[in-house]
Amino acid sequence: MMRRVWGPRVHTRTARCVGLVISLVIVLASTGWAQEGGRSEGFDDPDLPGWIVTDGVSVDEGRLRISTGGEAALNGCWENAAISVRLLRGTDAELRLRYRAREEDGYVLRMTEEGLAILRVEGDEALELGRAEMSIPVDAWVEIEVTLFGGGHFVEWNGVLLLAAIDASPLPAGGVRLEASSGTGTFDDLRISEGWCAISSAED
Repeated sequence: MMRRVWGPRVHTRTARCVGLVISLVIVLASTGWAQEGGRSEGFDDPDLPGWIVTDGVSVDEGRLRISTGGEAALNGCWENAAISVRLLRGTDAELRLRYRAREEDGYVLRMTEEGLAILRVEGDEALELGRAEMSIPVDAWVEIEVTLFGGGHFVEWNGVLLLAAIDASPLPAGGVRLEASSGTGTFDDLRISEGWCAISSAED
């Protein structure tokens, strides 16, 4: 007669996994890592408290409008997190979501009429990590979400995973920035989850 022996083994492995997760949380919380709080922004306040903005940025009826060359930035220490925003792209507009942003460095999700691309930007150098060719509608609201974990980047478009890329040498934590390289973009309902980052990154 055969005996079922997998049950106890599964429970043992589960217990070990739970123990490892608890140990990891303790390490993250106590030695070398900090937690950055989440952020939810509906752009209801035209003064945009907490934001650093340039010319070309305004709030109109609870929505953030950015025209050519404009930027709206949130300083922070987001490294492993999820970032989502609703956006409406104007005719011929190139919109950008920059994350792990530090001055001009960081990652850029570029959105044009030709599709999506993830760029790693350091100084004057930009390396394309991945691309998804698609038709991005004009004057129609869409929702994008970027999930970050280590060197992994996962981009969802209206709830569908369209693009994934891996950076073997990931950039450190940083802030989040909304940009319009050309044309006009409208943004609403920005959400950034809580995320962990290295204390050395937070203190830089």
